[in-house]
Amino acid sequence: MNRQTSTATVTRLADVNPKDMKSRAQTAAAVAAKNSESVDAAARFPTEAFDVIREQRLLGIMVPTSLGGEGASLGDVTDVCYQLAQACASTGMIYAMHQVKVACLVRHNQGSRAVEGILRREMRKTQRGHGWHGTGASLASFLVLARHASLITRHCT
Repeated sequence: MNRQTSTATVTRLADVNPKDMKSRAQTAAAVAAKNSESVDAAARFPTEAFDVIREQRLLGIMVPTSLGGEGASLGDVTDVCYQLAQACASTGMIYAMHQVKVACLVRHNQGSRAVEGILRREMRKTQRGHGWHGTGASLASFLVLARHASLITRHCT
């Protein structure tokens, strides 16, 4: 597998304007578009796009501001997902799946120290340019949430 690297200029974390989600999504979409053909041909994870998505702090945008996120609306997340999917369907789908998991954590938080801990930890790691690695972090977070079955049952039945 010949991994292509991004030639896009990536804004450093300290320079990211959280209010400019559209521009941040466009930056990530440009990298996703450049690599979409190889992602599809090799049926591989769009690493290059998610490196930039992470650098642009787009993974935790739905997390409430009180927990270190941006408190983005579902509409904001949909707009970002749409931009990414137009560039690379795989990137858009994976981003959407990640946001579904984040939305579950946010929705079912209800003051749970365990869930708040997951969200705060991921947002702290995001501030350092880490966190939300692939879909594994989302899955692990969701599994921790699932351990709080009474919380899920109370809100999903």
